[in-house]
Amino acid sequence: LVAGGGAGAAIDSDTCFNVLLGCNAGMSLNAGDDNVFIGKCAGCKSTSGNYNIAFGKLAMGSCDVTGENNIAIGCQAALKLTSGNHNAFIGNNVAANAATTGSYNFIFGKNAAVSLTSGSCNIVLGGYNTGQCLSTGAANILMGDRVASNGGEDFTGCCNVILGARSGCKLTSGSCNVFAGASSGRCTTTGSYNAALGFES
Repeated sequence: LVAGGGAGAAIDSDTCFNVLLGCNAGMSLNAGDDNVFIGKCAGCKSTSGNYNIAFGKLAMGSCDVTGENNIAIGCQAALKLTSGNHNAFIGNNVAANAATTGSYNFIFGKNAAVSLTSGSCNIVLGGYNTGQCLSTGAANILMGDRVASNGGEDFTGCCNVILGARSGCKLTSGSCNVFAGASSGRCTTTGSYNAALGFES
């Protein structure tokens, strides 16, 4: 099913079972199957990816998506997703600023994980800018407004659990930390194996 100016412009005989709705939606798709791209320029650079869902203006819209089984919902969600697989990106500008190759991430919230690159197996939930600096870090759980967001450097740490507004906000390469409570662990940058419980702990 194709509707909209330029939508599915490159479809040929071996491009099957796609739903492309909106101006230029899936316009470069010429090998991928079973995709749903809805919105202006949604999935517009994707060529061969399969089983992807993009809903919103420019969702999965800036790079050639070759990955499979991804979901992007929101304006510019997963804007630069390339080869990542089995991701869910929900919210405006989620994972939108860098070429994303990571897999098995669940990212929810406006501007969440906007710098994500190869990081995988992360869960990021927050109201605004949660995990903003997360790039190559893996297996992290980040929940709360601006968690792991204000360090000014890439967040590459792994296996952290950070819960509460502005918790772990300066963390960069630290791993295996547990911070729970608003502003907990806010001065930790590279430290590992720490636990902080409670407000500003």
